[in-house]
Amino acid sequence: CVNFEDGGTAFAVGCENGRIFIRIDWEESPRSFDCQKKIHDIKFRSDTLYLNVACDNSNVFIFVLNNSSYFTVHPKKVLF
Repeated sequence: CVNFEDGGTAFAVGCENGRIFIRIDWEESPRSFDCQKKIHDIKFRSDTLYLNVACDNSNVFIFVLNNSSYFTVHPKKVLF
């Protein structure tokens, strides 16, 4: 899964192995987080404050932008 937001400033990729890669403002190297299950959907909110990720195990992770990173604070996990 791939999602761009804010005119391409924020870019996220979700992989089959459960890994998420994010680039913001095209920083030198992408940051990553391991959700441990296949990513089915990944979407930024229109203001790029939140990134929502749906995984194979029916979990939805909600990442919050903090100090120009989505991974400085552990995501909220919602089980459906």
